[in-house]
Amino acid sequence: MRALKFYCLLIVIICAAIYADYSLIDRVTNYYVESKVDHYDFLKYLWDYKSFFSCDFNPICFITIKGLVTDHINFYILSPTAALINQYLQLDVLQEKIPSLNIINAISIIHAIVGIIAGFFIASSKLRFRRIGVILFELRYLLDDLGKIVSKELYGVEYEYVKYSETQKITLYIDIFCNFISIVWLLVVINSFIIETEFMQLPVFTRYNKKYIQELKNSVILDVIIIAILLSISCIAWNYYTNIFEEKFEVYGTEFIKSSIFLAVAWMWKLFNIHALIQYTMIAIFSNNLIFFMKKAPMPVLFSLLYICFISEIFIRIVFPD
Repeated sequence: MRALKFYCLLIVIICAAIYADYSLIDRVTNYYVESKVDHYDFLKYLWDYKSFFSCDFNPICFITIKGLVTDHINFYILSPTAALINQYLQLDVLQEKIPSLNIINAISIIHAIVGIIAGFFIASSKLRFRRIGVILFELRYLLDDLGKIVSKELYGVEYEYVKYSETQKITLYIDIFCNFISIVWLLVVINSFIIETEFMQLPVFTRYNKKYIQELKNSVILDVIIIAILLSISCIAWNYYTNIFEEKFEVYGTEFIKSSIFLAVAWMWKLFNIHALIQYTMIAIFSNNLIFFMKKAPMPVLFSLLYICFISEIFIRIVFPD
């Protein structure tokens, strides 16, 4: 019965994501999108998007390339929530009034600590504690988004270090390091949890076979290393193509961002960027299917990433060449 409730909830979430994506695509294709290339005020007048609620919390109000390729949970839920928190707490205003506070660095350090605490819960043998760990890890993501929101309000960019002073670059590097620590720690505790779980499922007489236990550990470590490699590939490729898409948008303007091929490619990156893959891992932990996910997901994810990279390369080289 619990499993049925979970899968029903999952279906509802998928349907909500499909509707949200449909609204996003409708927003891009049928309404005005601000561009450095196109400067037609009458287009803005005719096709300006009217949001039902404040654009401060509506992620589809202001269209950006990065927003189009950001995973669903961060884009539709966590980022608007972070914007709401910042509007209530006025962290950017507080930072301007008291520069010595260095709020963005503090947020980065706090979300790293929350990520580490979440890892201890995820390593638990009890499902309810692992679910608490998943909630804490989502809180870590929320704090990370809050840091980006504060940065955007203060500097007008989200960690684009080329526009920063040397001090601001340090802020970027601290955030990257804190994210790295959280993800590495997550992989370490997943490795520990799977080894312990599979060990406890072994027949009693097998648990004393040191050679078999070592083979089990090596097998699990290999699975975790493969996941780590996939996350690295996804991260590097996602950042690489996002930068190229932004450059193409600056050259071609709305012709590029309204292209149906680009929207399809962006949607694929939304599903398979590093943060989306981590979210799938969180779902697997929450639903008590982590071991199944770790064994079955790598090959489909690898082929999907290779396919998306191939399509992205054809798109930028042939459809919108330099």
